[in-house]
Amino acid sequence: MALCLAPLMGQAKTQILARAGDWQAFSTTSDDGQAVCGMASALPGGRQVYLKHFAPNQHLTLQLFQQGWAIPPGTRLAVDIEFGTGDSWRGAWHATGKASGDQIEVNIPLEQVTPFLTEFVDAARWRIAFPETTEKIWQGRLAGSTVVTKAFAACLDAQAPAPGPGPSPTPGKTIAPPIGT
Repeated sequence: MALCLAPLMGQAKTQILARAGDWQAFSTTSDDGQAVCGMASALPGGRQVYLKHFAPNQHLTLQLFQQGWAIPPGTRLAVDIEFGTGDSWRGAWHATGKASGDQIEVNIPLEQVTPFLTEFVDAARWRIAFPETTEKIWQGRLAGSTVVTKAFAACLDAQAPAPGPGPSPTPGKTIAPPIGT
């Protein structure tokens, strides 16, 4: 299924870093000038999944788009994510509706990035559920996730500020996704 990077249309030049399976990695600049590294996949029914890092944030942003959604801005929704057959991230997060109405976002805290990306790379499939709503479960394949995650990690490395004199603003706190073979 071809992926439309429509949520990036207002942004500066988008560079596709890798494509594999149903996924692609990209880099771009946000409307407010932040460097962005991301991974994206399209699902049936006008659904799109983006995992982005906006420099210099110390979290990842999971964006879920659905044509036809009319979610009021600021609305909080529970989001469950399963990798493989486990209940990996059941009850872990709440998403927030964005101004467009067809999008929700989840911020994945720094301490959860490595376990999340490890499961993302290791699993063959994932499911996204919205337990407080009537939205059907989203299901997708993770074929190609290793290749795309490697490109995403290289983008993150390129975003990282060069070490300079003085202490790091957050010593030992970098976003370094695990890379499977």
